[in-house]
Amino acid sequence: MVAFGIEKDTLSIALGIRDKIGPKEITTLPSGARNDTARATISLCMIVKNEEKNIRQALSSIKNVSEIIVVDAYSTDKTIDICREYTEKIYQIEWLGFARQKQKAIELAGSPWVFILDSDERFTDSLWTEIEEILNGNTPCNGYFVPRKNFFLGKWIRHGGWWPDYT
Repeated sequence: MVAFGIEKDTLSIALGIRDKIGPKEITTLPSGARNDTARATISLCMIVKNEEKNIRQALSSIKNVSEIIVVDAYSTDKTIDICREYTEKIYQIEWLGFARQKQKAIELAGSPWVFILDSDERFTDSLWTEIEEILNGNTPCNGYFVPRKNFFLGKWIRHGGWWPDYT
């Protein structure tokens, strides 16, 4: 596992907590979320820089979000042009580090639910089905763990602690 922008021992403490409680939902609603039959909204946030090789596949896997927010660290390739095919909400911000860059993207989001997607990640149909169920129904939760499949040289890594890799 690679850790960016976190202080010493923070990752091991977080993993220890996750091992104790398991992948469970958190039990309060986010500010502004509704616990009625109205459909909630979700913003998708991405941080990018020079991702023209990956960004189109990531963006084309996205369905039914109320907005896509892209925070770009001044790409010099065609990343911005590709992103404009999917959203006008593109913000260029000097690189602040992974955590601060993602926080900037979250601050720009207008929905009570936010999903952060990296440009080398893809949504599956089954994940979208689960997200739709959450947005359409009552949920007492304010966050979820999503199991992530990691691929190396085109093969899914299922062992060695790589599956499930919760994000």
